[in-house]
Amino acid sequence: KFKTNRNLIEDVKKNGLFDLPKYEKVVLEFFGASARKMTERFANTPQLVKKAKEDFLRVEIKSVNQPEIEKLLLTSGGEFKIISPIELKEEIKELKSSYLTFLCF
Repeated sequence: KFKTNRNLIEDVKKNGLFDLPKYEKVVLEFFGASARKMTERFANTPQLVKKAKEDFLRVEIKSVNQPEIEKLLLTSGGEFKIISPIELKEEIKELKSSYLTFLCF
């Protein structure tokens, strides 16, 4: 017979199913083709866009989980700058390096 773990259920209700690392106050700048692509991506969330021109986009994200922001940046087209947080900048450098190493073998 299956027994329900009430503590587990309450924890999932409170904290969500996955406890993914998060970044707070993420500020990103996109340039060129990446800016145009990300302008489309953020069209449904204009509150995140702080500055937009034809080939420039600045976004500020209050809180985002690690896999989501990594996917966003790695599929952006590569023309971006991470303003903050510094931890995200370091994480993306490592990811890009390991990805390039993977491609070379």
